[in-house]
Amino acid sequence: MSLRNRTRWFLCMVVLALGWVLGLASAETEEGKRVYDRRCKMCHAADGKGNPSIARMLKVELPELDSEEVRRLTDDELETIITQGKGKMAAVKNISAEEVARVIAYLRSLGESAEKQ
Repeated sequence: MSLRNRTRWFLCMVVLALGWVLGLASAETEEGKRVYDRRCKMCHAADGKGNPSIARMLKVELPELDSEEVRRLTDDELETIITQGKGKMAAVKNISAEEVARVIAYLRSLGESAEKQ
């Protein structure tokens, strides 16, 4: 195989691998949205901006989940907030580590969307 053909083959493999990785990331984000919709949306709203009724009832200001403040949190910090709670936010019970990771991926996608605007 010539150098030119090996280079083409290598580039094709890189493109395929990137497509596969991006597809997995997209699937993880979609699954994260499903978990978010079941477990988080009631308080944080579908768009992550916070449910005003819940905020008034709890007498808190819910952070917008696409905000710079939330984007700066590490995955470990987000995991701790989800699994242990923070302030008046109760811990999310009976959630697997995989579900937490997917919710975090979904939250990151909200932040990426906000950055593009």
